[in-house]
Amino acid sequence: MNVDVSNSVLIDRPLTEVYEYSTKPEHAREWYTNLDSVEWPPGKPIAVGSRVKFVAHFLGHHVTSTYEVSDLVPGSLLVVHTVDGPLSFETRYTWERAWGGTKMTVESRGPAQRFSGFSAPFVARAIGHESRKDLHRLRDILEGRGVVATWTAQAHS
Repeated sequence: MNVDVSNSVLIDRPLTEVYEYSTKPEHAREWYTNLDSVEWPPGKPIAVGSRVKFVAHFLGHHVTSTYEVSDLVPGSLLVVHTVDGPLSFETRYTWERAWGGTKMTVESRGPAQRFSGFSAPFVARAIGHESRKDLHRLRDILEGRGVVATWTAQAHS
C-alpha cells in the first residue's frame, strides 16, 4: 500500500516570485503552518544534495525529519526525499505559469506507514490536509486574497 497525496493552488503572482520565495528554507516557517524549526544556513541556495532538517507538529507529536534535494530544475521542479525521520516520502514541488499567475503543486508519495498508532489511510488524509493548509497560507502571504486550491489524498494498495 502506498500513499499518494497531491495538492495544487493558483497564486496570483509571477512564477519567479512564487518559486524564489517557496524554495528558500528560511521562509518555510512562514508558510508551513505546523513547522517549529528549520536547520539551514540563511542565504545558502538550494542545490542537489542539500539537506534541510525540519521539526514540526504532526498528529499531536513533534516530528524531526531531514530531507535531501534529489532533483532541481530552477523555476519548475524541486524533488526532496526523507533521509531521516519517521515517515519515508518523496515530495515533488512544481511551478508552472497559469492563467492568473502561477500554479504550484506539491505531491508526496511513499510507502503507507502507521504513525503513532494511526492507520496509513488516516496518515495520508492528514498529510493532504496539512499540505493544503500550507499552500493556502503561502498563497495568502504572496497575494493576500483567496483563490481556490484543489487537493486529493489517497492510499493505494
